[in-house]
Amino acid sequence: MKRKLLFPVILFLQIVLFASPAISSPLNAKLTDDTDDAIEYNDKMIAIQIEVDNCIVYLLDAIETGKKFIIKGAIKECNISIKQAKKDIKKMGDFQGDDEYQLKMLDLIAMYEDLIKTEISDIIDLALNEEELSDEDFESYYNLYDKALVKYDEGFAEFFEFQYKFADKYGFTIEGDEY
Repeated sequence: MKRKLLFPVILFLQIVLFASPAISSPLNAKLTDDTDDAIEYNDKMIAIQIEVDNCIVYLLDAIETGKKFIIKGAIKECNISIKQAKKDIKKMGDFQGDDEYQLKMLDLIAMYEDLIKTEISDIIDLALNEEELSDEDFESYYNLYDKALVKYDEGFAEFFEFQYKFADKYGFTIEGDEY
């Protein structure tokens, strides 16, 4: 039974690890103070997001253990990480009078929070009872992972679209995996 549950977790982990927004790099065009400030702002925001992303990976690893106390601990850590991320994002404030980046990052963090409260919570319920799962339960399990991946992909696609426009506006590029 464990093998049936393992595949979606591995797939989701790969997507989470490789889809994280990337760090910035200036274009060869002339740099301005705005460019440097925008790069620094972007990189700080992404560092906050990566902390939450890492927590989600930890939670998915915890689910694989099948041990309730480990999973509960991971959920608690994710909730703390999300709460801290929201504080840190709000503390960073807007960028040069424009709060769009801040709001987009808060939306991305809200997506993580929603994943934990909905699909991942339901996945945990099924994973903790895997010995008793029917074929229909396994189908639900896989469907929940699919739904979580779609939500995750949509949230990141929206954020990446904004992030690339932000980078273009301030004369830098986003390095790493494009979404």
